[in-house]
Amino acid sequence: MAYSPSTRARMADLTMGLHTQTAEGILLDAHFTIANQTELFNFYGRIAILQLFIEVTTAFAAVGTTVQFNVTHTVPAAATVNAMNAKTASCASLSAGSRIVFVGGIVATASVVTAGNAASDVTMAGKKVIIGCVDGAGIVSYGTIGMLIADGTQNATCGATAHIYWAAMSPGAYVTSIL
Repeated sequence: MAYSPSTRARMADLTMGLHTQTAEGILLDAHFTIANQTELFNFYGRIAILQLFIEVTTAFAAVGTTVQFNVTHTVPAAATVNAMNAKTASCASLSAGSRIVFVGGIVATASVVTAGNAASDVTMAGKKVIIGCVDGAGIVSYGTIGMLIADGTQNATCGATAHIYWAAMSPGAYVTSIL
């Protein structure tokens, strides 16, 4: 028996988390420039990140660009961007279908670059990263999840889409795309 598309979508939400993504291919070479911080998603409240990755839609140049995912809290106010992981290995010459995958775990753990053919077995492997909070006065935190580029500027037309799968951990928590 086949399930209806809406039933399949709800089952996916329950097993994979809610999905938010940037516009298709919106991340271009200008976003992959050394020292460029690009905010990808807004978050409100406490959420668990279940999967976070950037999927290449148009090939990258042969430049050793690296990516580091981070979170910035607006409330409570934070003076700095907080690294969620160590930077990736080189993203040089990534083809369409490659992914830059946040794997969670210890902050010093590097995100993983998977090359080619839109197939990878790299995930957060059941790890969850909790961001945001609700303080004792009931003030709900909010901020952004972004990426910081280092080690090389993409100098050709490239494209990518960012994806996050998440679960709400406080009443009214949500994630929206910035781009």
